[in-house]
Amino acid sequence: MLKRLVPWLVFAAGLLVLDLALPRYARGHFIPETTVREAVRTPSDAWLLGNSLMAAGYAPAARVHKTPAIANVAIGATAPVEHFLILRRMLETSKPRVLVYGWFGPQLVEDSVRLDDLQGNRLLTALWSTPGDIPLIFGAPEEQPAEVTRFLLMNAVPLAGYGPLVQGRVEVTRRSWAERGGHAANPFGADDDFRRLADASWKGLEAKLASHRTGSGFAFSRDILAMRDLARARGVRVMWLAMPIVSSARAIAAGSAAYADYLAAAKRDLVSPGDSFLDATALEGIDDNAYRDGLHLNDHGAEVFTRWLESQLAEALR
Repeated sequence: MLKRLVPWLVFAAGLLVLDLALPRYARGHFIPETTVREAVRTPSDAWLLGNSLMAAGYAPAARVHKTPAIANVAIGATAPVEHFLILRRMLETSKPRVLVYGWFGPQLVEDSVRLDDLQGNRLLTALWSTPGDIPLIFGAPEEQPAEVTRFLLMNAVPLAGYGPLVQGRVEVTRRSWAERGGHAANPFGADDDFRRLADASWKGLEAKLASHRTGSGFAFSRDILAMRDLARARGVRVMWLAMPIVSSARAIAAGSAAYADYLAAAKRDLVSPGDSFLDATALEGIDDNAYRDGLHLNDHGAEVFTRWLESQLAEALR
């Protein structure tokens, strides 16, 4: 009987060791962990938060002045729920004077979470949240018992939560070996994938916004509101920054009455007293040639955007 149990005991012991080792591995290799740890090492006047649009848009080498001190904690392939959790984690040990939140399209009203999407950097939703965050993440958890149970497992058991991280590292390695061509690869993914994503983000804009209308306003994302309220409670001013977008997206936005209402509602209902709303969708010096794909600025675009942002922050922090 004991002999039969030995292989199972060894297997269980191996799982336990792996379960204990994965968090240690993640602290050194999980991008959100390393990004946040690096950012809070020294005090900063401003934090930049958002997804890969902000991550690609800020180029420290292009800055003209050393002040204000800026920490870019924008992380690719993340959504507003992750941005709230990043802000909460950082405010545990540090605090900026200003938070610059970069967003685009209908992002301010989108807050759905599918567990199958929690891969790569988005895993931080499962790993950094607490059971008390479930209403924020799921909205109506009683309607999704199976998803909530699976989420709690990912949150409590490192092997369940960090497993996709290991898979993601394997996929990154596989793609790096598959790279071909003499030009520098897009660090955020395949150019064609992002062109399709950019198109999809703006197509059906009217319908997307219509589903979030509430009388004369809009139902803003639970995560966006939580981030705003957290910043307000900690005395951090927020600069809501509409990120640069290509001309085809600007044309769609300009022709959309719903989008105009959406912007007006954001300025009226989302921006707290003392906060500000900045529109960088059509910055001078940034045309379609300033993008590496349909979403991310290239080196030239990032230089223009960074110098503009630096001047805006200098003015706001006087």
